[in-house]
Amino acid sequence: MSVVNEKIAIRKVVQKYIDAWVEKDVSIFDSLFHPDFIMTTIKEGKPVVTGVDVMIKVMSESAASWQDYIADITHIQIAGPVATVEVEEFGFNDINLLATDFFQLMKIDGEWIFTAKTYHFHS
Repeated sequence: MSVVNEKIAIRKVVQKYIDAWVEKDVSIFDSLFHPDFIMTTIKEGKPVVTGVDVMIKVMSESAASWQDYIADITHIQIAGPVATVEVEEFGFNDINLLATDFFQLMKIDGEWIFTAKTYHFHS
């Protein structure tokens, strides 16, 4: 598959992630992640490491309207079976701040799957 086709495939997977949040579709959301997926951020100057279970809990318990949510896939970089994707978001879960997500994906058994995410909410 060409790099262009791979980028299209990756963009579709990331868009499924975005859409699943808005639709609160846990089954689609959960299917996008490797079982060993990790998510990291920095809070109060210290790294915080969690898994997809934290995102699913937030999704399941959220009362957010998502009416102001926008997301832009700004960058996709591929190196063989690994990829990095940058997404800029605003209004995530009704949080009115710009957020930047850096995703890592791997192509496993012919499918692109999320393996890691590092994110930051801009103040």
